[in-house]
Amino acid sequence: MYRALAWLALERGVPLEDGEALAAAAEEGDVGFLAEALAERAGIDGDSAWDHMLEGGQGRFVLLLRMANVSRDLAARLLAGLGDLLGISDLGREIARFEEINDSRAGSAQQWLRLDPSYRAALQALGSANG
Repeated sequence: MYRALAWLALERGVPLEDGEALAAAAEEGDVGFLAEALAERAGIDGDSAWDHMLEGGQGRFVLLLRMANVSRDLAARLLAGLGDLLGISDLGREIARFEEINDSRAGSAQQWLRLDPSYRAALQALGSANG
C-alpha cells in the first residue's frame, strides 16, 4: 500500500527528492510512506527499508538515509521526527554514525540489498558474503 502512495506522490508531482515532503512524513509519523520513499530513492525494496527503520537504533536507519542520499540536515530532521518512534534514544550518536558512513559503504550496502533475497539468504547460510 505504501509503495502505491509513493508512486501516487510521484504522479502528483511530489518528487521523492523533496526533503520537505520526507520531513513532513516523518513529523506526521507516516513511517510507511517514508520507508517506501527512501527505498525508491535508494533503489532497494521496501521490505529492506522497513528492516533498516525498525532496527534504527543500531545505525541501520542512518545507513538507509545515506543509501537514499539524504543530506545531513534532512537526516537530523528525520531523526528528530522519528527517533522516539524508532527507539533511537541518542540522536547525537546516530548523526555521528550518519557522518561516518562514506559513499563506498553506502554503495556496498545498496549492492547487497539489490541482490535477490534468496541469494542473500543462501550466502548468509554458507557464511559468505562475496558469492
